[in-house]
Amino acid sequence: MSLREKILEEAIAAVDRNGPDGLRVHEIARRVDCSVSALYVHFGSREGLVETAMLERVRRLDGTSLEALADRLDRCKSSRSARTVIGDYVSMVASPEQLPAVFARTELVARSRLRGDGGESTSTPDDPAQQRLVQSIRAAQDRGVIRSDIDPDCAARLLRSLPLLQAVAASEGAQSDRNWHRTVMSAFDAVLAA
Repeated sequence: MSLREKILEEAIAAVDRNGPDGLRVHEIARRVDCSVSALYVHFGSREGLVETAMLERVRRLDGTSLEALADRLDRCKSSRSARTVIGDYVSMVASPEQLPAVFARTELVARSRLRGDGGESTSTPDDPAQQRLVQSIRAAQDRGVIRSDIDPDCAARLLRSLPLLQAVAASEGAQSDRNWHRTVMSAFDAVLAA
């Protein structure tokens, strides 16, 4: 494991333990046995390290759930089964177990808004989980399970954006998980259903 990877792993653990404001650069440098300046060489600043740690944590959570979604879509033989799979994913995104990820996404969006970059740092469409989902959607289209007239990459981005959208909805006081689920499933029916 490289020094950068060691620093990042320790930063993720620190954010998990103490939140973003509790990350202490000197403590991380001590734990990985490097200088503070070495830490800054890799991440630029304390804020850069915090955001990278938070973003990596969210990417890992999203990657795992996107892989599972892709695996389930690969087994769908009908539009109805695809709707069930998407419905399960939508429910998972809004589940209490996802609260830490929801809070991390919300924090990332808030930080990006303060910088004025619009949240671009929270989206990475070229990662392996995204590409795997695109392939699954394309295969589902070939089987007639998902509409064939939509771009698989756009459909994957739509599905990938659900956790971020749910985080924003939660931070803005969305009425209930049931309303969230109903709204997203209506969008799925209108956009993806064959």
